[in-house]
Amino acid sequence: KSTLIGHMAINDIQHGEGVAFVDPHGDAAEILLDYIPESRINDVAYLDPSVPGKSFWMNPLFVKTPAHGEMVASSIVSIFSKLYGNSWGPRLEYILRNTLLTLVYKPETTLADVPRILTNKDFREKECLIHVTDPVLINFWRDEYDKYSEKFQTEAIAPILNKVGQFITSPTIRDIINHPKSTVDFEAMMNAGKIIILNLPQGKIGEDNAALLGAMFISQIQIAAMNRANIKEEDRREFFLYVDEFQNFATSSFVKILSEARKYKLGLILANQYIAQLPEDIQNAIFGNVGTVMSYVIGASDADRIVKELNNLYTADDLVGLAKYQLAMKMSVDSQVTQPFSANALPLPDTYMHTKERVLEATYAKYYRETKPMDMSQITALMTPPAKRFTEPAYAPKALREPSAIVSLEGQALENPQSARPGPAGKSSFPSKAPYVPQLPPIIPRTQPNPFKIPPSGKSVIPSRVESEARQSIPQGQALENPQSARPGPAGLSDPSLADLDALRKEGLRPSIVGCFLNDKKILLAYQKSFNQWLLPQGGVENKQNIKDAFFKELAEEVTDDFLKTCDTDIQLVAVDKIEFPPSKQGLRDMSTDSGEPVVMKGKYYYFFVANSKKTEITLGATEFDDLKWLNFDEAYKLIKETNTGGRLRMIANLLHVLKDKNLLSTNQPEIHGPKPTTQPERSRGSQLHPSSVVGNQSDDHAPSILLDDPLANLLGNPRTSKPAN
Repeated sequence: KSTLIGHMAINDIQHGEGVAFVDPHGDAAEILLDYIPESRINDVAYLDPSVPGKSFWMNPLFVKTPAHGEMVASSIVSIFSKLYGNSWGPRLEYILRNTLLTLVYKPETTLADVPRILTNKDFREKECLIHVTDPVLINFWRDEYDKYSEKFQTEAIAPILNKVGQFITSPTIRDIINHPKSTVDFEAMMNAGKIIILNLPQGKIGEDNAALLGAMFISQIQIAAMNRANIKEEDRREFFLYVDEFQNFATSSFVKILSEARKYKLGLILANQYIAQLPEDIQNAIFGNVGTVMSYVIGASDADRIVKELNNLYTADDLVGLAKYQLAMKMSVDSQVTQPFSANALPLPDTYMHTKERVLEATYAKYYRETKPMDMSQITALMTPPAKRFTEPAYAPKALREPSAIVSLEGQALENPQSARPGPAGKSSFPSKAPYVPQLPPIIPRTQPNPFKIPPSGKSVIPSRVESEARQSIPQGQALENPQSARPGPAGLSDPSLADLDALRKEGLRPSIVGCFLNDKKILLAYQKSFNQWLLPQGGVENKQNIKDAFFKELAEEVTDDFLKTCDTDIQLVAVDKIEFPPSKQGLRDMSTDSGEPVVMKGKYYYFFVANSKKTEITLGATEFDDLKWLNFDEAYKLIKETNTGGRLRMIANLLHVLKDKNLLSTNQPEIHGPKPTTQPERSRGSQLHPSSVVGNQSDDHAPSILLDDPLANLLGNPRTSKPAN
């Protein structure tokens, strides 16, 4: 089929017709260049996004006629709907459509302005809405969007930022679509009968990028054809659009093209492999509008459909048994359909023009511009709304991986790590006070001894901060000889009360829940493609909200309510952990206590709950994730190591080890036992730690500390115990 449509395109080119050719592989596009006649070298626009150092410009939001703004917005919405059909929803489409309709009113906007208009109110009001004349759009932004709660607004726009951001942060796509002016005037080229060849080598630019560019290119051809309404019908010049592997670009906007292209003198030649690749509405539009149908050997299900198009002159067995290069077809000649007949396809002609190099030289000079580095700081900053779950770092901000303090093995902190470096005289100064201490020492391999210094007595040392936190859970007036006795026994950690959660907020810590969904000793991990991260589903705890109510409400939005209904309602708290943000990251999100008193958000406090599921099926399209997997310990550990770093990696890795040690996760490897201790270290008087009491990232004014069951202590590098890893 590729050879056949190549034949047809060459014939049109050599007879002076206007042609656009879309090739998702790249081979046919390059071959066509050697069939360009000498007289048409300057008629060619050869568009290849993989050319190094230069790129053509194509702004999908550019419109010459304001009346076509809705068509532009609809075409882009249909493109994203096709690319992300499994995770598409009415709310996403509603906001994205209004966003695009608003942007097309403003001159010289691009897709890079989508994050800006959604997250920057000044830009929206002062630069965009002043151009908008549609009262419905104005009402949407001012009476609806601006009145969304911060949480709802963040959750509503996060999927849009995710999907649009995937392309505007891709250098290949950004260099093409992020310019107000296009270097290719599709309407002028169509009306002048020029040649446009779009080469989309998926192996070089990626399948998604190729699909996006191809669909946007076809959309531009459609808009150019519709603009011919201003030209008398007899003056409209025929133009032929060839699309190989049409299913890659078959958006819903094609329904309109197929029904109206004929009157605008736009001919469509579409090739694909089998009918089921196309959505049903496009199938109906094709068979309801095309005049010529050609079929090579096909499968039985397609044969039943095609024989009807061929007036039953052939049987399904005939079409299934066609020989190589043989096809059955019917043609439309002067709007009259011929009787079906069979034919044999020929190889491409050997009459090469050998004009490829000169065509490329001419097209590069006319349509390409040198690629220059672009300032993405504003765009990437706006890509991350402050309240979006998983858009801000889910478990630890990047700044925590670049600590602003250095901790010695003795637990003493430096106020400024730069001051530990030798000065001009080769000396170092060591300030005594540290405003910020990294939350945990590095992960220590489980088969290595703990390098942290052990107190001479060998006894556990409990920091004063831990004592005070433990006492907060005791009724007023009661005292404990040892704060560890306030912690639950083997039954597990106790769920926090509303007062406990509010106490965290008063300290500037936002309570959050993390879902550890288990099925057959496997855990559910969620993937976000735009950030290339495998994570655990999580959400925040709102004011005056019970911790378990928060679990089921927040995670229903993450993994769907239908899935949660298959999980045990008796969820178990297995671990807690916290992060504290550096000063530069504090206060980026509004937070208040239950009484309404505003507080500066300084970090997060996580509650990890295990929920056993009765099924593993989740409707991916109803979630905000790009993939979901059920994995055992080894599989999950491998994925999170490949896609996470720093604090986030540390937290998930620790949790996986906790679940494995509790025999809640299966593993491919036998457990490796370290050397057994000859003596047990003494504990503080009255202390007792339990397997389910995992409390990480508690800190005093001097050094990180962790309260853990001894068998897990070395996993997190606990400086308070000398028992080897197990």
